[in-house]
Amino acid sequence: PLRDAVGLLKTVKNAKETKIKVKALVSLGKAYMARRGGTRADNIEQAIRCYNSALQYLHKRALTGERDDYFLDEPDRVCALLAIAYDERVLGSREENINQILVYTDSLDLDSKEDAELRAVTRILRGKAYRDRSGAEGLGMMDQHIALSFFKEALKLLRKRASPGYWAEAHLEIGKTLLGTADGLDETNWRDAEEHFQNALKVYGGNTRAVKFAMVEEQLGNYYLRCAREVGGADFRGRALGHYSPSLQHLSAEENPAEWA
Repeated sequence: PLRDAVGLLKTVKNAKETKIKVKALVSLGKAYMARRGGTRADNIEQAIRCYNSALQYLHKRALTGERDDYFLDEPDRVCALLAIAYDERVLGSREENINQILVYTDSLDLDSKEDAELRAVTRILRGKAYRDRSGAEGLGMMDQHIALSFFKEALKLLRKRASPGYWAEAHLEIGKTLLGTADGLDETNWRDAEEHFQNALKVYGGNTRAVKFAMVEEQLGNYYLRCAREVGGADFRGRALGHYSPSLQHLSAEENPAEWA
């Protein structure tokens, strides 16, 4: 995909058609995000540069006043792709990347049927950003409720068969958020988190999505550890260990340093 995208960009290097240039840059950005070679950090930075260049072309075209549905809709799609890149970004502080995600997912018009999945992804990203931002930037526990509303909105837009990965991710993030809420807080119940983690495991398998599988197993371990503390019983601690062990088995300190730690 990267070779094809570079080839496309070379063919339109001197082209006057902005639409072709934008499509080439977006394709190149997606290719960098999917690239296995090179370092992950460098690939994501290259993708961000491509998407930003595409936005510059789109904004310049907007200044001409010419109306074209493509140039009206495409900036929001590119902004969504930038948010995805910042969510996966290795460089920069998490707080800096969260701020970029909130900027690029603000007031997007992705209401068409073809953009339903992309809209759902932006809801997931926006929910994670609200939940994970620092207390100084946020609204305290209100951020947890806002995050849950975004995740639930995403889940309404997704179908397991059509978008299994994002469907599972929405369940994982709902479970994580519920597990982080205080007992008896408004209408939320942290005990509901287990059901969402189990739904995520319907998609994430140890042999197919090892990192995601390990993340869910870790969260289930956290869930049962909280049960042990707040409900009581040695059985819960044993079940927690039963989930922590496979989580570690599917991660390595070299390939997954953040998750392994």
